[in-house]
Amino acid sequence: MTMAARIRKYFLFAIIVISSCDRVGENEKLVKQAAQLFVSSYETNWVAPYSYVREVFSNGRYCYFQGIQGVADIHFDVGHAKDYGTSLLDANFYTSDALVTDLYSPQSLKPVLKPESGSVYPATLHSLASSYHNSTCIEVWRQKSSIELYSPLSPSHVKEYDYIVEHVGEGPSKHIEVTFLSKAGFFPKRNKICGQGKLYLTAGYMPFRIELNNSENRTYSAAKGPARPIATPYHTIVDYVCRKGKIYISSISSFVRWEMPDVSEDEQLFIVESPSCRNPFKNGLTSETVLRFGEPYGNQTLPESIGSKYIWGKQVSLYSDSVDLSFWRDSFPDKFSKLLEDVGLTEEQLVERSLQISEEFRQAMLRNGIDVETSLHETRYYIESTK
Repeated sequence: MTMAARIRKYFLFAIIVISSCDRVGENEKLVKQAAQLFVSSYETNWVAPYSYVREVFSNGRYCYFQGIQGVADIHFDVGHAKDYGTSLLDANFYTSDALVTDLYSPQSLKPVLKPESGSVYPATLHSLASSYHNSTCIEVWRQKSSIELYSPLSPSHVKEYDYIVEHVGEGPSKHIEVTFLSKAGFFPKRNKICGQGKLYLTAGYMPFRIELNNSENRTYSAAKGPARPIATPYHTIVDYVCRKGKIYISSISSFVRWEMPDVSEDEQLFIVESPSCRNPFKNGLTSETVLRFGEPYGNQTLPESIGSKYIWGKQVSLYSDSVDLSFWRDSFPDKFSKLLEDVGLTEEQLVERSLQISEEFRQAMLRNGIDVETSLHETRYYIESTK
């Protein structure tokens, strides 16, 4: 019996023991009410400052760090978004400062990791042994969007999950925790997510957190057929905050580790993100990614000139002509110290390497007709003018 089958067996046993059939129906009704409240309260258009930190480790040591701050322009209507594709890309992330580095030898200054080495898809043990890609995609944003479209947060998919509901805490800390598991027969034709997670609600049924664990996600894939072995066990958390009756995204976090499944060399696997180095299993690859949003800038929108200079969906720009080192040092003191130790650089060398990567990125974008330098300056001006 597979791990997924064992989880389902014990999950359904818990439902039978804890709940009667009437209670199961009540649980579904409660979740449906929460999902309807979520969709009706969800803010679809907003602008806010953001910080994005992606850390990739090899056997516990840094091999890639990407720290970016700037402003995000969000246009995502969870109630009317379509299937995978452009509906998941309804956000633009503009950079005002970036600290980016990879693992390299200080003596030769020769990068160990190049931006990419060919496509890793379709992912198999064979392709992952030699292919990797240090993407500038904000994968956690794509994960967030697919969770909102196909998890119990979506009223149209509530019936496609089994639930266990627990009322937790007393007084101001009182809330509801809903454990959910995909029912058989809906994936991947009707529901693009297959797996398990937990939904957190206030006492008034307003969602404030959702977690998804080790679930196959085909919202941005045309793959067909049954669920595939997971090569990247992961845990994704989306936190929300309610302001004046509207729900905004507070943060998105993702924790991924690479674990070799017991499959043949050419069997297709599910991976939640591209590996940042070849042979991720042998190299003990793990990653931590956190995207945080600050207070929204009211109903303001970005000047059209910024959007016309840099339109690249959910990608982030690695370009910055300077590095606010004090921000990264003060905001992430423990991470910063470990980063310097693992990559073997001084602070001055770290800034030099970051600016080198930024310039390489700018030149690559220029070859594609995209002027990231102009966008950088306009973004900084916009942030200052809205403070």
